[in-house]
Order: sequence, then C-alpha cells, then structure tokens
Amino acid sequence: MLERLHLDHRNMRTLLDLIATKLDKIAAEEPVKLWVILDAIEYLHTYSDHCHHPMEDILYQLYLDKNPFPEINILAEQHKKLATQTQQLLVTLKQIMADIIVERKVLVQQLEAFITSQLQHLKNEEEHIFPLLKKHFSDNDWQRAKQQSLTLMKTDPLFTVNQDNEFNDLRKHLAQVA
Repeated sequence: MLERLHLDHRNMRTLLDLIATKLDKIAAEEPVKLWVILDAIEYLHTYSDHCHHPMEDILYQLYLDKNPFPEINILAEQHKKLATQTQQLLVTLKQIMADIIVERKVLVQQLEAFITSQLQHLKNEEEHIFPLLKKHFSDNDWQRAKQQSLTLMKTDPLFTVNQDNEFNDLRKHLAQVA
C-alpha cells in the first residue's frame, strides 16, 4: 500500500513539474495551452482528492489510534485545505477557458500557491510521515488499512496501462514532453 502511495507521489510531482513549466510561460506572458493545466488539475482533483488522500487518511487514523502524534493529526485537515485550493484553482481555470477575464497575476498567484502547498505536503509525507508508518505499523495494521481502503483503490486514470479516455489528451502531452 505504501508503495502505491509513493508511486502516486512521483506521478503527482510529474504533474506539478508540468504545471510549473506552464506557470513560467504564463508569468513570462508566453502562450500556453491552458487545457494542459486544467486537465492536470482535474486529474489531481479526481484522483488525489477522491482516492489517494482518503487512503492516506485511513492510514493516519489507524496510526493515531495507536500512537498520538500531533503532526499526523493535522494531515487530514491539510487534505481538506488542498482539496479546497484545488477546487478554487479549477474555478479560475474554467473561467478563463470560458473567456471570462481573470487577471494574469491572479492565476499566477493561485498556481504558485497550489504548487508550493502540494510540494510541501508531499515532502512532509515522504520524509516524516511515511517513515513513521513504516516503522510502527505491524503486518496486521497494513492488512487493516488495505481492507478499509478496498473501495478507494481504483485504477489510476492517467498513469496506468489500463487507461480510460478521460485524460487521454494529457497522457499524450506528457509522452511528448518526456
């Protein structure tokens, strides 16, 4: 289960790097394919907020049931804040795509904040939280987590071989820029 979460994080970083590249172009007032950013944010909203983060929340709650650790206690709240930030960014991007005028600096600020928040969150989990889980979880704990997460363990709609069409254009774009 932890291997899957690590893989998800690598995939999220790939998208965050892509978004950062597009952000640099936006800030430099160069043309950019906004649909790429929109699709990447949609993916993060669809997969991370509805599958990945709830799986992590299950792990964190199981850990807290045995070991009170304040840093883990705030992660579920961080997930909610990240989801809200993602939704706000989606609204802004959809407004732009619908030809509603949004100041460039507003989009730049939202994208910068989004990337920073996401990367800080991933770093915290990878460097502090996941090692704690690995150290303190028993085989039984991992089995309980897996059992409780079964309904959340969906196929990644972007980074797996069994691909659907929802993110096909983004998948093609990632292949071109790789």
